[in-house]
Amino acid sequence: MKILQLLLVLIMSCQLYAIDQTKIKGWVQSAEGETISFASVLIYSAIDNRLIKTDLVRFEGTIDIYNLNPGRYFIKILIPDFEAFTTDHFILKDSQEYILPIILLTKKSPNTNWLEEFDSLQVPNKSRIIPMVM
Repeated sequence: MKILQLLLVLIMSCQLYAIDQTKIKGWVQSAEGETISFASVLIYSAIDNRLIKTDLVRFEGTIDIYNLNPGRYFIKILIPDFEAFTTDHFILKDSQEYILPIILLTKKSPNTNWLEEFDSLQVPNKSRIIPMVM
């Protein structure tokens, strides 16, 4: 009987923990309405721009980020062939489920030259980086 009571208490505490998690949810798609999968999701502190956590957009185009501390954040979404997207700053409260507005990514212009993008990067000592030309 004691084992059954202990098991019941453990199950209830796990359910309460799952309910009280701080989480961020969202949806990513292209401006044309196509689902975007496997884009990089970078969560930054809005106070000092420090990278806090990384994740990927799920196959279904969803963002599900769990176990963040309460605070002020912003998110960047990165994927090749699309412009980088940065959210506005938002405040995440304890035990809150924050739902992002739908994130629409726009395709990069076909005229975008990767060498121009490379030149705009702020990399220390770029002279030591040799681009491969195929």
